[in-house]
Amino acid sequence: MVVSGRKIHDPVARELALKKYASRWWITSKHAKRLWIDIRDSEPAYVTPNNVSIYNITQTDQASRLEKYAGKVIPTWAVSAEEVAGPLGAALFRHLTNQVENTWIKAEEVSILGLKVKQGRDPTVVQFNDERRMELYNLEEMADPLQARFHVKRYPMSAITGSKYMGEVAKKLLTSSLAHSYSSPYWTTKAYADYIGVKICPDETPTRATSNDRVLELFNADQTCSPDRVTGMALRNTVSPRNLRTGMFFKEPLSSELLSYAMKTPAKLDMYWMTHSYANAKKAAINFDAHRVYLSIHQGKTTPWLNVNASTDPKKLLQRAHGDWVRPKSRAEAEKKTHEI
Repeated sequence: MVVSGRKIHDPVARELALKKYASRWWITSKHAKRLWIDIRDSEPAYVTPNNVSIYNITQTDQASRLEKYAGKVIPTWAVSAEEVAGPLGAALFRHLTNQVENTWIKAEEVSILGLKVKQGRDPTVVQFNDERRMELYNLEEMADPLQARFHVKRYPMSAITGSKYMGEVAKKLLTSSLAHSYSSPYWTTKAYADYIGVKICPDETPTRATSNDRVLELFNADQTCSPDRVTGMALRNTVSPRNLRTGMFFKEPLSSELLSYAMKTPAKLDMYWMTHSYANAKKAAINFDAHRVYLSIHQGKTTPWLNVNASTDPKKLLQRAHGDWVRPKSRAEAEKKTHEI
């Protein structure tokens, strides 16, 4: 089996068994690079029929750690259940010692969820270059890991964008969720519910929270007559491609084309896309990797769309773009405009 948890099938499995390594676990060159794992000098790779290079974990410098955490070597975020990407994921894998879990939660999220940490446990502090300092806990470091898992599933998220609420807004929504036993993590405004054709159930009242001197009135998906539709739209919005220049969703058919392309390409892509002229305007250095460029052809006109990850510094580019996005005056207008493009 591969240490990521995927089973190796015949005929590859039979060929690997004949090699008689001490461990049954294997790692791809891609995962080894991602987790900063070195392959020992002169160790040969096994190349699969689809051209993937794999090594037995005994050929690496982290054999015992890989054996111990086989099946869950890739760190994941407790709240979003997504894999921890980039150097941070590798650093957290290296930090694992006696934990069984490889699931991590941010100190700010611990505070919002009202969780308690085991006595004497300090957060793992990570900072790369000039990036923001991060304080993280392994989920096992919570005083009550089962309670932590229960709360994590209810961490408030926007049904409009699929993103997490933070700070006092998140605390207010979580308190309301626990008090009313809501099972959904997604929250919506009445304007957005109307926009997607979902009615708020009779006699339901919103939870009010203040953000940037604005009062938000939010309903949990469970307070609507179609919670499944609210959830489905939230999940769609999480992955639907957006225009980096405006921050808004693309219209069809370009939206479906970009989403389909992102699912097929081997490169890791972000949800934000930009034109070459926008990249030039932002003085973004671009790595012209063919897997991160989509050629859109409409009415005989070809437009290359560059994924933000084609930039050599996508995080900085996203920060610049945030400053350009126009904020409509009303929430209803904002939520409607978000789904027009």
